[in-house]
Formats: sequence, C-alpha cells, structure tokens
Amino acid sequence: MVTLAGLVGAAISAWLISEGMLWIGGVVMLFAGILDLFDGALARSTGRDSPFGALLDSVVDRVSEIVVLLGLLIYYARGDSLEGTVLVYLAVDCKVGIMTRPERVAALGIGLIVGHWVPVVILIVLGVIAGLTTLTTVQRLIHTGRELGEG
Repeated sequence: MVTLAGLVGAAISAWLISEGMLWIGGVVMLFAGILDLFDGALARSTGRDSPFGALLDSVVDRVSEIVVLLGLLIYYARGDSLEGTVLVYLAVDCKVGIMTRPERVAALGIGLIVGHWVPVVILIVLGVIAGLTTLTTVQRLIHTGRELGEG
C-alpha cells in the first residue's frame, strides 16, 4: 500500500511539474521518495514482505521515476527552451554505485525546487544525474562481473 502511495505521489508530482509548479512538484516528489524508503522496512516489520512485493516495489520505483521525468518533459515541450531538448536519464536498480535511486530522487527533487527560481539548475542536475548514473552503471557492471567470477 505504501508503494502505491509513492506512485500516486509521483503522479501528482509529475502533474505539478508539467503545469510549471516545479518547486511544489519537487517537494511532493521528495515526500513520495521518502515514503519509498520505508515501504520495504514496513513490510518486513509486519511480516508482509514477499518476493512479489520486492518485485512490485522495484517496478513501481522505475515507473515513478519515468512518470516524474515525463512531467518534466511535458513542461519543457510546452516551451521553447534549450533545456527541454536535453533529457538523459538512466534508471538502474542495484545496491552498489555512486548514484543509486535515493540519490537520484534527492538530486532531481532539489533540482526541481531550486530550478523554479534558477531554471538552468534543472539542466545541470539532469546532466549530473546522467553522468553519475552512467558511472554507476559501469561500477555495477564491474561489481557483477567480479561476483560472477568473470571480471
């Protein structure tokens, strides 16, 4: 239930962002991200954790990120800004690396809030997320290769 509440929060955030309410959308996104930090722990503490629940959480996390980024894309598509043409983002779920999901959520949420007043910040944050997520992908590939005895 908490997982789905996070998805609803992401959808609300996306709508706010698409309507130009960047800082409010960023705040809602951060709260939805905070909910996501606790859903697994809550499931474990109540004995309701399961492999399917873990899979559902992972899928909903990706969908939530995509929904928020689509809101940002819609916002930029409505205008004629250069930032709107640059939207690069990789969503990879793993426990190793410099830019995991909590860092991506925090960076994008804060970027949206600050970007309300300084729009170029959003472009910078997206660039940093893209770069560090790419580095994280390499870190995860190396880590997985080592774990499999092939790296």
